[in-house]
Amino acid sequence: MNHRLLLLFLFVSVLLPICAVTSEAQCQVHTLRVEVPFDFVIRNSRFPAGHYTFQQECERVYVRDGRGQMLHVYMALPSDRGTAPRTSKVVFFTFRGVHVLTTVMWERSAMGAELVRPGQEIEIASRSLPSKPVIAGAGGRP
Repeated sequence: MNHRLLLLFLFVSVLLPICAVTSEAQCQVHTLRVEVPFDFVIRNSRFPAGHYTFQQECERVYVRDGRGQMLHVYMALPSDRGTAPRTSKVVFFTFRGVHVLTTVMWERSAMGAELVRPGQEIEIASRSLPSKPVIAGAGGRP
């Protein structure tokens, strides 16, 4: 009985963590450098037009500026497009002049990184719309 408990303890404490580490190491790393010619939004963050690098490691997408400085890390949902695109690309949804980055697709990979859940694009764009100017009335006599 003690021998079986010892083997079980050995399996749980040594072999199980090794299996978890090797499965984590199998995720692919994808990188895409792109110039975005307009301001855009990812979830609640605004980014100005410019050069960006998007890098996916497992379920995380790292956003870096043109100098390589880390700007943000996002948890992405896997997006299976069925077929792999020939070139990597970013996909934007535009609503009333607001560009929302929804997906990053990687060349030779049918799996993309979805940054915005389908159906939430308009809600995110609406939150980023510039507020309307308010006309202030002047007090006093004419």
